Amino acid sequence: MYAAPDSAWKIRKANALNMTYGGHVIMMGGAAVDWMTKLIKVICHSSAEAEVSAGCKAAKRMQFIRALVNEFKEHGLGNGIQGALVYLIDNSATECLTKNVGVSATTEHFQRWQQYLRWLVVNKYAVVIWIATDEETGDIMTKVLPSTVYLKHKKTMLNQM
Repeated sequence: MYAAPDSAWKIRKANALNMTYGGHVIMMGGAAVDWMTKLIKVICHSSAEAEVSAGCKAAKRMQFIRALVNEFKEHGLGNGIQGALVYLIDNSATECLTKNVGVSATTEHFQRWQQYLRWLVVNKYAVVIWIATDEETGDIMTKVLPSTVYLKHKKTMLNQM
């Protein structure tokens, strides 16, 4: 099981407001089991902050799915999910931001909810891995993509590879 969170930072709207969208695709057993696109309701000061915010939203869903699958295990269905969950993120700064404990100039403005993915990484419930942008399935949730890239990610989500 892994998550591919992504964000679209600073989308210019007609009323001149900058809005950032975050989304994710959670893959399990070779197919998408959960996906979402949602407005991030804080002003993100960098693309890394937007990616961390999208990762935090995905992390909440991943923890729910882990709990659900482990509940099935308690009733004799399946093996459950143990160990750290994987987050594939196409922003290289996100991995560092989630591993470093404490406040820095780049994180001093983060709100409490934006620390959730970091807490999961530090406590070994999650691992963040950088992935190339063209391999980031989460892009399908936040951007208009060229048709070839869109179809590639759609096939991945539907386990049609």
